[in-house]
Amino acid sequence: MSIVQRVFQIGSASISDPCSSLPFEKAFEMLCKTHPQVRHTQMFESDGQYIDGKIVYVVPVLPPKTNG
Repeated sequence: MSIVQRVFQIGSASISDPCSSLPFEKAFEMLCKTHPQVRHTQMFESDGQYIDGKIVYVVPVLPPKTNG
């Protein structure tokens, strides 16, 4: 059984999951540690789309807030 590669799409950046063998929750937790802008985003494994032999997760990013 081969493991399908996961890719997280954050804006225009595509980030390959280095540990596609881990459960989705652990992989997303590791992504949040390296990309804090997605920390408050909720994603589910069922949100993935199978595109060109990879599972792509489009991560919604909250817009930055400014004072004034």
